[in-house]
Amino acid sequence: MRDRATILKGPIIKVLLPTRLRWFTGHSSGHRALHYAGDAGGVSSHGVGLLLTRPFGRIPEMPAFSEADYVNKGDWVIYAAPNASTNPHVIDFRSAAHARKLARTYVRRAQAIFDDVDPKWVAVLRRRMPYNKCARCGKATDLFFVSNGEWARIGPKWLKEVLCRSCYDSLVS
Repeated sequence: MRDRATILKGPIIKVLLPTRLRWFTGHSSGHRALHYAGDAGGVSSHGVGLLLTRPFGRIPEMPAFSEADYVNKGDWVIYAAPNASTNPHVIDFRSAAHARKLARTYVRRAQAIFDDVDPKWVAVLRRRMPYNKCARCGKATDLFFVSNGEWARIGPKWLKEVLCRSCYDSLVS
């Protein structure tokens, strides 16, 4: 029962599950993971967490939004993010059965998985991950929303581009 109480500690983060492990093209579905070890955001390093939501199979009506077939609820996911503006992508996983062989508690299982991952390998994968960047200045950016009328003020050159807030403000002022 002690493990069940331990599971409720730590931040819950959104992780992106690529359709194929370590392939970061196409759509990645968002799932929740409970962070246990490493960097919670996966930005400066990588993190390890317990997957809390259950992935489902392919949706015939929306094949582009297919879920990953390789991971299940309760598996341990290793994740990393290309920058602070992008949710971390799952880069590897360990099954719940495999993790139980590593240690008795959740925290020790997560630390054992974290210690097993090569940071150089994570850095290589991080460089391949997509992220939103401003078409004007090239910096990574969070998305923000404005009305269609407001967006039309930026001019035809930038209408179909992603802009950071500061570049948007400078174009409309």
